[in-house]
Amino acid sequence: MSMQLLEQYMLETDQAFAQQDYVRGKNILEEALAIEPDYGEAHNYMGWLYLYHINNHDKAEQHLRLAIRFAPSCRGAYVHLSALLTDQRRFEEMQMLLEKAFQVRGINRLALFTDLGRLHEQMEDYGEAVRYYKEAMRAAMQNTDIDQVRDHIRRCRRKRWIAWM
Repeated sequence: MSMQLLEQYMLETDQAFAQQDYVRGKNILEEALAIEPDYGEAHNYMGWLYLYHINNHDKAEQHLRLAIRFAPSCRGAYVHLSALLTDQRRFEEMQMLLEKAFQVRGINRLALFTDLGRLHEQMEDYGEAVRYYKEAMRAAMQNTDIDQVRDHIRRCRRKRWIAWM
């Protein structure tokens, strides 16, 4: 399949998702994957869809891992898979994924550092969580992002204070 045709599928998928027509978007992705099963970007979109809109974490993980396998520079797949692993408290896998993700050019470092903060916060290692949240603040380019990360830091400090009680 030509790259131009694959890009057309992705544009149509974007349009369907923008209109919140997830069924149509899923059908377009399935068609693209039937023709080109190793198209990583389509797997990323499918993983995103299963994770956030269909709520099928097994299928989401399957597609996100395929996205990384077939398109190792697909930034979104790392971010989405990281969120899934965090929610499932699969900390060791998440740590390994994030180490790999930091090597991807142009990846959202704010999201990765925030995920590392969440990882350590869930492990009740609040000092390390705060350290990663501070790195996230350094990576932030929007005041709203900085404010959100500051809230994470405050929450960790409160939790640390509760742990000392």
